Amino acid sequence: MRITRNKVRVLEALAFIDADKGMYPPYNAVRVQGVLKDDLGYGDYDLANLTRTLKSLVDQGLVECSLGPVDMSGTNGFVQRWFEQQRMKYWPADLDLAEMELTYKGTPEEQELKWDNAFRRLGGLPMLTMEEFRANNARKAAALG
Repeated sequence: MRITRNKVRVLEALAFIDADKGMYPPYNAVRVQGVLKDDLGYGDYDLANLTRTLKSLVDQGLVECSLGPVDMSGTNGFVQRWFEQQRMKYWPADLDLAEMELTYKGTPEEQELKWDNAFRRLGGLPMLTMEEFRANNARKAAALG
């Protein structure tokens, strides 16, 4: 099993996490290309060669992949729109995706609290703590049934 400089760089890009930008594995090939160029500063990578490198890493067992939805942007005449496509997503084989998501994104309840506080901030309301949020949800549940 031969590990080239390109494979090392691709593995580094697959493990790249930027919580401020909301960038977490798994990544599709285009995102890996962007991470290599913009975030890690390795310059342009040809997408065809990058895809071959990713497939080689999958064959070697260093990277796992699955088919998943990817948000894409495109134009139809003058209309800019977003649509979803099924693309291959890649991540390092030794990365536990569920644990990584919990660490960086939080539990579903914490994510709900973040959204609630974001809307409260827009409305000029005070932020809630987790205890206040749980009490609010319990009050709502009791009122509904």
